[in-house]
Amino acid sequence: MTISFQKNNDVGYLRVDDEMTIYTAAEQKAELLGHLCDCNEIELNLSNVTEIDSAGLQLLMVMKSEGIRLNHDVRFIHHSQPVIEIIELLKISTQFGDPIVIPSEWQTT
Repeated sequence: MTISFQKNNDVGYLRVDDEMTIYTAAEQKAELLGHLCDCNEIELNLSNVTEIDSAGLQLLMVMKSEGIRLNHDVRFIHHSQPVIEIIELLKISTQFGDPIVIPSEWQTT
């Protein structure tokens, strides 16, 4: 599992360079939520998420709900194609509240 973290003032910048599946979710949850407690704002870059399943999606939902509970701003940015596909499949894009940009070169699977 690879999660990179940088902090600038009170804003945390995270990037997941891995899958977000049942096989990685428990370890990722501990690390992601740990950073959430350290920062008032978090930007989670999802551009390098290679695969995501329901466990990974639940982790994103937990990040958002914990951010609300702590009164911290959690934003998901640069969604990868697998992330967009599952969000669109389940029609839950409005639940996250983050803009999703779909590059024109992507093909439907």
